[in-house]
Amino acid sequence: RSYARLGSSISVYGMSQLGSSLSILDFLHIMVIVINSSFWVHPRTRLLHKYVIHLTAVSWIFLGLWFGSIGYCFLTDVQWRVKEALGEGPLPPSYLIYLCERFFNYRLEPFIADLVAGIVFFVALFASWLMTWRDSRQKIS
Repeated sequence: RSYARLGSSISVYGMSQLGSSLSILDFLHIMVIVINSSFWVHPRTRLLHKYVIHLTAVSWIFLGLWFGSIGYCFLTDVQWRVKEALGEGPLPPSYLIYLCERFFNYRLEPFIADLVAGIVFFVALFASWLMTWRDSRQKIS
């Protein structure tokens, strides 16, 4: 997968701004993963989960079709462009591989990373739909 899809307007920013943007992007990316994988559990977080997981689906599927790669992640694209502007590289094809290398010093195979991401995504999406259905039935009763 290639994530250099959105042009090269990043060069307008100063390097210090890019560095702080990178920390924000790391935090945001990890939060998206946490929200997508677990926020369906508690009733108070389900609405946020529903929005974030559907935005993820739009990126992975519709933007993926637009850019020619199902599984395209807008956030990874932006983050990789910032990292490249800071001189970091070569970068792995997915953020999940990057996290495994960064925190566990383990190189996850791209197929396995995509499989794990897909399974977790679809299980969480199904669980979210199931909880929404269950909650709507309880309101009726």
